[in-house]
Amino acid sequence: PADKTDPVITEEPESNSLTYNGEEQVLIKRGNCSGGTLMYAGGADETNAPGDDAFSAEPPAAADAGTYYVWYYVKGDLIHKDSSKACITAAIDRRPVIISCVSDTVRCTGKLQKINEVTESGLVNGDTHNVEFEAEGTEVGRYPGTITPKDQFVITNAKNIDVTGDYDITIVNGTLTIEENIEGLLIKGIDK
Repeated sequence: PADKTDPVITEEPESNSLTYNGEEQVLIKRGNCSGGTLMYAGGADETNAPGDDAFSAEPPAAADAGTYYVWYYVKGDLIHKDSSKACITAAIDRRPVIISCVSDTVRCTGKLQKINEVTESGLVNGDTHNVEFEAEGTEVGRYPGTITPKDQFVITNAKNIDVTGDYDITIVNGTLTIEENIEGLLIKGIDK
């Protein structure tokens, strides 16, 4: 009919609260409407709507951390016209990861001693990092470790794709502490 009426969005789409997990995630919660079908498309920004052929009934999904622009509108039915297009901003937050260089305390042996253990918490299964750490010393004292410079850290996924940008990385450096070896010292008693 020539006098089609406006559709009504009864529930607006909402952005999901997402953190990088290595898999595609649906960016928004579906909305509801009366008088047609809600259609969705990912866009390049929040001012320029994608063309009609980019829209589908399925909300877009993404895997990488970042900001996304999801456009939507109601595609009218036989008695309703199409609504205007609107945009909602969605985000996938970077995943926090802590890379810790393990500190250790050892007794002085007079020989070079080294530590180099690195642990991590927060990596997605299958993701790996290239962080290397080493602390070494011979004499009694504290020896801060040297670590891969932060601008050279790389985290890759199981497909060997660089996903460093999907993480918020915290590094905890380690220290080797060498203490005096008192176990071998003789302690003389005082005669009364």
